[in-house]
Amino acid sequence: MRSASFIVGIALLGSITAASTAEQPAKVEPVKTEQPKTEPIKLSLRDFVWKCNFDGGTELGGYDEADSRFFLYTHGNASGDVTIPADGEYTITVKASCVMADKQLAKFKLTVGDTVVAKEHACTTEDPKEYVLTAKLKQGKQKLAVEFLNDVYKDGEYDLNLYLNAITVAPKK
Repeated sequence: MRSASFIVGIALLGSITAASTAEQPAKVEPVKTEQPKTEPIKLSLRDFVWKCNFDGGTELGGYDEADSRFFLYTHGNASGDVTIPADGEYTITVKASCVMADKQLAKFKLTVGDTVVAKEHACTTEDPKEYVLTAKLKQGKQKLAVEFLNDVYKDGEYDLNLYLNAITVAPKK
């Protein structure tokens, strides 16, 4: 015959098992929502405006339809509008090329609105190359400007020129 404490123990064990197998409320997991992905903004260089640093240089910069690029043959800047979707850190990719002159490659300054992204950035090759720069930018429509800094020219010998092949702006990953 079993003892009373043994029977009470079995009864207690049964009630614990029944309680642990009873339906428990489901755990609620937070729903993971992805932030909307912002596609890179590809600026239309065709819409950029040329401003020469001196009078009479209106033909020394502009968009070349045949080569699909913006040319800067002298000191000046090319600018266009960009709308930044939200405050944050962005990468600005400038695909640029140049014609070397007097052993120099082109240098440019890049600004977005009031933000100086690159005070002086040097091309590292004459061939088209993507130069990736980062900056904290404010939301809204702003001017993006590329200024050609180091034009050199000697008639019949050399002429340093800068070409903008593409510009994109994207949230930093």
